[in-house]
Amino acid sequence: MSVSFGVGIPVGAFLGYRAINTQNYTESNIKLGVQHEGSTIITLLGSAINNTIFLTGSLPVILKSREVGYDGVGISTYIFESPTYTGGTSVPYQNPNAITQVAGLSQILITPTIISDGVLAFAPSHLIGSASNQGKGSPSTNVGQEKILKPNTAYLLRLENLDSSTSKVTSTLSWFEGELDLPK
Repeated sequence: MSVSFGVGIPVGAFLGYRAINTQNYTESNIKLGVQHEGSTIITLLGSAINNTIFLTGSLPVILKSREVGYDGVGISTYIFESPTYTGGTSVPYQNPNAITQVAGLSQILITPTIISDGVLAFAPSHLIGSASNQGKGSPSTNVGQEKILKPNTAYLLRLENLDSSTSKVTSTLSWFEGELDLPK
C-alpha cells in the first residue's frame, strides 16, 4: 500500500487497512497560532452587571468558547452588537501556542461606560445554581455554542449577577481570528 503525502486519501483507508488522521478546528487553530484566549475573575455586587467591550479587527472572529463560573445562585450572559460606549481600558490576552503565535487584531476593553447596549446579537445564556450554602455556585461552564463575529465591530459582553448577594465570577474567552472556510 502506498501513500502520496499531501495528496488525497491513503490507499486502503476505505477498506479499513489505513487510518485517516483528522483534527477539530480548535486544535488546528492552536497549532497555527491563530487561536487566542483571555480570562478574568471579578467580584459582582448583588444584582450588578459587568460590561466588557470586545472589538474585532479586520478579520472575522469565531468565538469558540465562553466559559463562566460563579459562587452565587446564578449568572446571565449576553452579547450585544454595535454598542455605544466611551472609555475602557485595553487588557492583554494570550495565545495558547508558545512556539508559533500570530498577533491578534481584536481588543478587549474593561470598565467602559455604556451609553447604549446595541442590538442583542445572540441568545442569552442563563446559569442557575443551587441556593443552598453547601451547593451554591457553579464551576466554569461553556455558555452556548460558537458565535461568528463581524470584522471591525464592537460587541458588548455582559455578565449579570442573579444573586442579591455579592458573587465572584470567572470568565474565559477563546477565539479564532481569520477568514472563514464556509461558505465557499
